[in-house]
Amino acid sequence: MPPSPPKAGSPSAMEAFHATFQGALNDEFEALVRDLRAAAGAVADAADSSGASVDPDAWLSKRALVGELVARWTFLIATYRAHVAAEDKVVLPAVAARVSNVAHAYELEHEAEDELFESITAALDDANRSVETLCATSTTSGEPSSEHVSARERLRAAVQRAARIAHATKTVLQQHLAKEAAHLVPLLNDNFTQEEQADLVERFIASVPSGWVGPVLERGPTRGERGPLRTLLASWLARNRGGGKANETERDPAEKTDLAGVSKRAATAKRAARSKTNDRSSRGKPLSVTNGDDALNTTETEELKTKKKSPIDHIFQFHAALRSELLTLEADVLALPPPEKPSARVDALRGLEGRFVFFWGVYRAHSRSEDELVFPALEDKDELHNVSHSYTLDHEHEAELFVDLDACLRDLRVAAGIGDAEDARTSALVSPLNAAEPRVSKAAVNDVERRLQAACAAVRVCLETHVAREEAELWPLFEKHFSETEQRRLVGLIIGRTGAEVLQSMLSWQRKALSENEKAAMIGRLRDASKNTRFASWLDTWWSGEDRAEGREKEGAGSDFGAEGEPKEKHGALDDERTSAAAKADAAMEGLKHVQEYLKDRQQSSQKTSASSAAKAAAGGGPPPPAGAP
Repeated sequence: MPPSPPKAGSPSAMEAFHATFQGALNDEFEALVRDLRAAAGAVADAADSSGASVDPDAWLSKRALVGELVARWTFLIATYRAHVAAEDKVVLPAVAARVSNVAHAYELEHEAEDELFESITAALDDANRSVETLCATSTTSGEPSSEHVSARERLRAAVQRAARIAHATKTVLQQHLAKEAAHLVPLLNDNFTQEEQADLVERFIASVPSGWVGPVLERGPTRGERGPLRTLLASWLARNRGGGKANETERDPAEKTDLAGVSKRAATAKRAARSKTNDRSSRGKPLSVTNGDDALNTTETEELKTKKKSPIDHIFQFHAALRSELLTLEADVLALPPPEKPSARVDALRGLEGRFVFFWGVYRAHSRSEDELVFPALEDKDELHNVSHSYTLDHEHEAELFVDLDACLRDLRVAAGIGDAEDARTSALVSPLNAAEPRVSKAAVNDVERRLQAACAAVRVCLETHVAREEAELWPLFEKHFSETEQRRLVGLIIGRTGAEVLQSMLSWQRKALSENEKAAMIGRLRDASKNTRFASWLDTWWSGEDRAEGREKEGAGSDFGAEGEPKEKHGALDDERTSAAAKADAAMEGLKHVQEYLKDRQQSSQKTSASSAAKAAAGGGPPPPAGAP
């Protein structure tokens, strides 16, 4: 008998429960991120003011501000971790018992989220230490000490870092909760009766660890809190006490109730989750969105090198190039010259835009290949139904993040005087009153730049989390469920549906992130997938050219003399100065050209491509040459 549906127009028990928590958490996180961003601006202004640098009262107010932010973050992290602990204990096992291949993706997301929380905690701890030093070294007479100046810069950097990571974390959690609402809750509605859902809600509430959240509730609300989340959490604990249900995580009276205490309690659960993940996954890099433990990463990487290589590895090797590019993109954003250096800033903005637009294009090509070919191939296996839906939802959300980042770049172009008429018309910095000659305040530009930094961090964190989950969950499935012939055919289809310009750009870009052995393995798999086709001939010709170009670069790098026979030391700085602007402009134009051609080709071909053409390509023993290949 199918589960009984809720009454018409009324949400199910789990829908109502999840929506209430989702709304309260999102509201609280939005407020915290907004106040962190404002705090970053206030701290930067204070650090730039010579008066504030020596006035003890000014830094005492900043200490109170940092203390408020730490208290609010302590409350948020305790609440969300308690929610995750109960979800992992009650909801996900119940789903896994009735619907295959769904729960594990959400368990992996919980693990990745935990690392983000630790990064915010570390940034706020740095801010706390720095502001204490500032208060202790402030003086009303004389120049500030070197210790005071150093602490001032550390505070500025720490609060800005906390604001960036908090924005990225908010984005990740909003995406996670939205996916649960769109994917997990409907599955609960389809597979659990109303009575069973109500029982799940009660068991969930009974499993909330009071030892994690009770202490932060007892301290009372802070000034900036919104309220609904605290009220909701208090109601859960009250229901536990009123119903007489035993809570499984009791409070240790001797344990501190600060950030370190919350992190310590969560660490045990995190290690257990990682152990379970490693047991399930025999391939893929560690599920981490930070640098993590170098020894662990080295060990995992060495283990990967000893494993049997598969044709599908080429698709996942894209992730190595993606990670490298994301870090470079974020570093370029943080290194933008200030508006007071307009020429250097314009050059940097153009180079940054070229890098971003190119990256957006190749990532979109990769994502479309997954959505249109890789994920359907997984779903076609009887044992793998439902395994990819969470990742498809990720792609939809990531597309929105790229649009947000692009809007920030547009606003900075307008502020720098290099935006076009369309930029001026759509920029949030321009009003109809000054559209002809936009005049933007320094404060507005600084705010956009902080938004750009936060947006870039959000893109990096979301994409790194996404690809790490793919490597931990999906990659091993190809080795287990797909023969080498099936894998080669899938790689061939992907090659055949990618335009030559984009494919060439993607391969050049990917080569830079691979070792010599990895390059050899990649070209071998591509040749294998395209054997006896025109594409194979094109690939060999192009790859040989890339090898020769790399060889010439290495020979030039090994010489101690420049083109005129003079020592390189004399040439280096001048050559760099002469070519920097031109190289960045070329990068921008090249990136725009590739992406514009790609998007145009995809728009036209998407209307014409049919299942029969894909079947013909597969039946022909290999892919056709990419569009535009000789």
